[in-house]
Amino acid sequence: MGNIRFIGLLHNFTLCTVAGAILGSTLAMPCYAYEVQAKGVNVNLNDIAFIARIEKLYEKAKRYIDKLEHGKLMEVMFDIKTEIEGYTGKKIDMDAQIDAIEREAKKQGAQFKKGEIKQIKKDLKKKDKKNSHKTMFLYDCNMYGIDFNQEECDLHFDALCLAKSVKGHHDKEDNKEIKVPIRVYIGITASLCGYFLSFIPYPIAQGASKFLIATGVGLCVDGTVTRMEENEKNEQNQNKN
Repeated sequence: MGNIRFIGLLHNFTLCTVAGAILGSTLAMPCYAYEVQAKGVNVNLNDIAFIARIEKLYEKAKRYIDKLEHGKLMEVMFDIKTEIEGYTGKKIDMDAQIDAIEREAKKQGAQFKKGEIKQIKKDLKKKDKKNSHKTMFLYDCNMYGIDFNQEECDLHFDALCLAKSVKGHHDKEDNKEIKVPIRVYIGITASLCGYFLSFIPYPIAQGASKFLIATGVGLCVDGTVTRMEENEKNEQNQNKN
């Protein structure tokens, strides 16, 4: 199928000011159409369908960030990851992206506690494995003509994790859960969405990438600084008593 040119439809959005140190200006967000030109980037119909899916996921991500719905935002993040890996044919190193987010957030003033980033990596890795398990479980159900049941799928995954845990004799310290502020969790997840989108050359993805990274880093800063201020306030109140 021959390449077709993009005709631009632009819609503007104003970047949130949470991370103004990174982005302080308004970006123009190009919208896809059946024939568009993206500054010399030629695409085909498959590309257009891909961009349409990415834009829908981006809108969902913004909505869940605004509502601080971390569980749903995480699902969108993994959907974006799957889309990007399928489109580029490359496996994304999530840990490396989280490390980059941590460095950027620290530059902007974030104060992470020891073990927080490690806990986030652990949680996301488990969720990633759970998504992969669901894919294989669905495949087996389709192969053998069995109706898919989410509860059975989850129980099967938990049983596998338990078996591996017993066999591996993990240290108690590795199993210790560290409480992470919700804004920090959402900030890391939102920024991951942004970093994943940065691998796509189209303007709509690049604009969304910058917005999500900036917003996510801003939430990390806000979450850690707010916690620090609350701790200081609690200490002062205890000293008065």
